[in-house]
Amino acid sequence: MSLMNCVPIRGKSVLKMYSASGKYLVSILVLLCALSTASQAAIRSDVHGMVDPLDRINWFEMHRQALESAPPDGDLLSVYQKVGRAYYQTGNTIIAGNLLRSALGLSQQLAVGPRQLAQLHNDLGLVAIARSDLEKALGYFEEAARLGASVQASELQFVSGINVARTLLGLGRSSALDGHLEAAALLLDRLPDGAGRAAYELELGELYQRGVKGGALKGEARLEALANFQNALSMAENAGDDLLRSRALGNLGALYEDERQWAAALTYTRQAIFAAQLQANDLLLYRWQWQLARLQRASGEMEGAIASYRDAVATLTRARPQLLSAVTVNHRQEVSPVYYELADLLLDDKGSASSSTVASGDQAILREVIDVLEAAKLAEVEDYFDSDCVLLPENRIQLSAVIADSAVIYPIFLQERTEILVQTGTGIRQFTTLVSAADMRNEIHRFRTTIESVSYQQNYLEPAQQLYRWLVAPAEALLASEEIKTLVVVPDGPLRSVPVSALHDGEGFLIERFAIATTPGITLTDPQPLNRDEIKVLAGGLTEAVQGYVALPAVEGELREISDLYAAKVLADDKYVLDAVSRELAGGEYQIVHFATHGEFSSDHTQSFLLTYDDRLNMSTLENIVGLRRFQSEPLELLVLSACQTAVGDDRAALGLAGIALKAGARSALATLWLVNDEATGKLVGDFYTQLRDPGTSKAQALRAAQLNLIRETGYRHPSYWAPFLMIGNWL
Repeated sequence: MSLMNCVPIRGKSVLKMYSASGKYLVSILVLLCALSTASQAAIRSDVHGMVDPLDRINWFEMHRQALESAPPDGDLLSVYQKVGRAYYQTGNTIIAGNLLRSALGLSQQLAVGPRQLAQLHNDLGLVAIARSDLEKALGYFEEAARLGASVQASELQFVSGINVARTLLGLGRSSALDGHLEAAALLLDRLPDGAGRAAYELELGELYQRGVKGGALKGEARLEALANFQNALSMAENAGDDLLRSRALGNLGALYEDERQWAAALTYTRQAIFAAQLQANDLLLYRWQWQLARLQRASGEMEGAIASYRDAVATLTRARPQLLSAVTVNHRQEVSPVYYELADLLLDDKGSASSSTVASGDQAILREVIDVLEAAKLAEVEDYFDSDCVLLPENRIQLSAVIADSAVIYPIFLQERTEILVQTGTGIRQFTTLVSAADMRNEIHRFRTTIESVSYQQNYLEPAQQLYRWLVAPAEALLASEEIKTLVVVPDGPLRSVPVSALHDGEGFLIERFAIATTPGITLTDPQPLNRDEIKVLAGGLTEAVQGYVALPAVEGELREISDLYAAKVLADDKYVLDAVSRELAGGEYQIVHFATHGEFSSDHTQSFLLTYDDRLNMSTLENIVGLRRFQSEPLELLVLSACQTAVGDDRAALGLAGIALKAGARSALATLWLVNDEATGKLVGDFYTQLRDPGTSKAQALRAAQLNLIRETGYRHPSYWAPFLMIGNWL
């Protein structure tokens, strides 16, 4: 039986068929391989007339094998370059890079002119930028500029030169920036007026503006930016191009915002909004709505600012697919702040170090803040996974209807303060701590680096207690009065990379008082109790050292204990191969899947994986095989990963760990932040499964009981042994 799945192409989705083993059904390509060279050339001509990137991608997928068997020629090189650009435009930078490098390889076999070679290097530079490899990008752009200069191609020189300047700015190398921008301005003067030049004027002006704001250029460079934006506006108006008009007007507004000339900034920004609305361009519209909100706030128009922020958030919601396909949009700098600035404004002057009352007006505002934060969390998860195919629960959670003794905690790290929202069955409370986001991040980093290894002894204790005072102590009285037993933490930024369970009140760890779960967003959680009737488990893992990773000898006992407690299919060592794992995941009706193997979570989700004996199980494969099972039967109840790890201080990688349950379509995941002592893992995991058999024990409570038992053992009290285990998602 085949499984229809949703394969994301950053903001787009195409349907592909998978067999039970997860292989593409592409028998049509067998016929294509038999095409003659002439027929291949005729088919190849189709792609050159295509404009839509998805059309080019679908064409390429259909003809991939025929192209791979074709003899090298200039036409094949052009196909690879055009399709590579299409993948780049849709956000699939891995395939884009592979195709463009193939084209570069072909260029070395063929007599390719400097102009085409320069374009190819520039394309590769753009892919490298999207992959955050700025050094490699700089090399590609510099070579493109050199090749463009060799044939005096002014436009190509300008484009590659401006990309060199942009990359230098990203690398923080300001010494050569001024010269590159001046050279770009001279090249720009050679180009004819029109919409094309207007776009280049905008790019150059934006770089001057960024350079001044970042301290790389002197303030006078704003005059250069002003001239560029005014030139662009004039050319856009002459061309009747509302999108370019909107960009030019908005950038002029931003320039006056930097100069704190609020009246002029507001005028230009409102005009930019109107022009964006004429073209229904949400990517520009949200940007200028956000700018208007900042200007209104700076001018003291608080009600107007809140309304404009709400408009920007609504536009962002509508623009989610476009945002995911926009490789040049930096989510952390250009999307996330919109949500947090609205939350900041709504919460401003409402905080109290000891808020205890629940006023109906305040509740409406606090509920809106939580809605805004949930939208931010969803957008962040989608951006991390490059996909809007996140499997959302069918019903939005109502905490009071789920369980009375749980509290959901939202820490919100703002520029000058930290807000903590605590939602219980009786309402939402707000607590304010006067600690900046920068100070919070530094303390969290200190906590993670000192807690991960026993060799640091009790150095973790000071940051553990400081974080407790900042994040938990303000709500202590509330948690006690409502007899809270489980804390569900929706971590903000760097807090994802540390175990909240190991915060310390001076007498004991937080886990000694509460069961603790974490989730990337409460609306991303499916709060259903575990059905313990006839639980089937798929248990796989490695005891041997493979692929350069150390052996995990205690895994043998871990898997044996699971099979003693539950009906389990066990795949160990040479039986734990990718094909067997894929087959069992696709065909088995397992409620629990347990992988005792090495795993790494990266800032780039495409580099995250779980190790098998012979290969690696990546997150996309996991989603493709398991993720949509919920639409055929029931979702996976619990995914357990007992030997994974994330890098210290990499909260984006930790977001991947937090999102693993979503990616696998599971209600819950039990995973580790760092590689734990093998024997300690075996003890804790075995104890967890024993506790989980009790129908009156939730998943979070089962984990807590297992952690407490390990704490009580003399050799394992240090939190490096028990703290990195996180219950993610549904805690019931």
